[in-house]
Amino acid sequence: MLTEKQVINFWRKVRKLPISKCWLWKGHKDKDGFGVFYINQKPMKVHRLSYILHIGEIPRGAVVLHIPTCKHKNCCNPKHLKLGKWGINEKTPLSPLQKIEKYTEKTEFCWNWKGAISSKFPVMRVGNKIVKVHRFLYEQKHGPLHNRQRVLHECENLSCVNPEHLYIGEKKTEKRLPKELTEKEKEKFSSEEAASEILEIRKLLLEGVSQTKLAQQFNRSIREIHFICEDLL
Repeated sequence: MLTEKQVINFWRKVRKLPISKCWLWKGHKDKDGFGVFYINQKPMKVHRLSYILHIGEIPRGAVVLHIPTCKHKNCCNPKHLKLGKWGINEKTPLSPLQKIEKYTEKTEFCWNWKGAISSKFPVMRVGNKIVKVHRFLYEQKHGPLHNRQRVLHECENLSCVNPEHLYIGEKKTEKRLPKELTEKEKEKFSSEEAASEILEIRKLLLEGVSQTKLAQQFNRSIREIHFICEDLL
């Protein structure tokens, strides 16, 4: 199919990556990002040419696709190619933990879920099931739950999926975290002793102590630690 000179020209424009094992085309690319090689002034997509050279002819009506783990349209490694039907190259489905990373906004306190919500709780699809994200993460850290066990939020923020804020309980309802402290709660922070304690809490936070541990150490609620750490007093 190719002359010796064309083969030499072909390989001059291929760069093999050591980690991903992709063979990246350094020559001309089309508007979609696929490599193009000219044979007797006729353009041919590089990944199709590579498939033919290394594997064999492409059956009528089939197209050459990149496998899901290959992220480069200009890759021509035959081990990264497969036959498929006409359409867009497949994307690698995200794992549950990748979904959580993608749809979670992490603050110093809560991990706020930005994905789907059902009955006020974060949810996502795992296989063929819809699961509550906070229950999923609790099981990842502590092991399987019974159906009747309830995973509650110590921070009272239903959108939070931070495993450190979750515990097993029997409450039937949960409340969202109020935006401000009540007057009664503010009185707890008005003394000189409390002011000194607040400085110590913020210092330990900067040293990497978790807010859950700070709540236990200073005998305060997670909610109070949240307002101290977020400087909302």
